[in-house]
Amino acid sequence: MVSVDDLKDIIRGCMVRFHLYTWWNLAILTKPFSWARRALVWSGEACLSYSLGVLSVFGFIACQGTLC
Repeated sequence: MVSVDDLKDIIRGCMVRFHLYTWWNLAILTKPFSWARRALVWSGEACLSYSLGVLSVFGFIACQGTLC
């Protein structure tokens, strides 16, 4: 469980949530760049594979951080 020591932790969490929701809405409402529209495949399977690829990269980065 996450512990909350003071009010700064709560404010910081609210700020992170606000930024995440802002960028998420921005990503949904805007079009991709033209080079990305030409280079990437836009299907359900492709979006799933891109998401799984990003998760594997994030896992690799998290694993490298714990080895130090």
